[in-house]
Amino acid sequence: MTAQPVQRCENSREVIERVLAGLRRSVCLDSVDLDSFYDHLEAVLGQDAAPAMDELEELTQRLRGALMQLAAIVLEQSHDQPGAEASRTITRARALRVEEPPGDFLPARGHLRRLALVTQDLLELLVED
Repeated sequence: MTAQPVQRCENSREVIERVLAGLRRSVCLDSVDLDSFYDHLEAVLGQDAAPAMDELEELTQRLRGALMQLAAIVLEQSHDQPGAEASRTITRARALRVEEPPGDFLPARGHLRRLALVTQDLLELLVED
């Protein structure tokens, strides 16, 4: 049996930072239940989505919680210096999170859809990295 030559890896600061960022993202994403986020999005944005009035409040609260978890992960991944697109998305998420949902059904449903869309945008930012 002959010894296999050892492959040398590039040991630059850029490569090390990229590997560490990937590990951090993995650990952060392991701490959240992504499947439940996608289930919430499907309940709001799916082809057959038609949440009833009594479901709107619960879904709104769940998406509000998801928004802040995902925004925190995006910020952590960028070392609190997100790019322009991430900054705009986080600003939208924060504004929607504090906005009180309307009391009427159709406006409340529209608000919920906006929450779902910005949640989806935050998830996409994490997947892009």
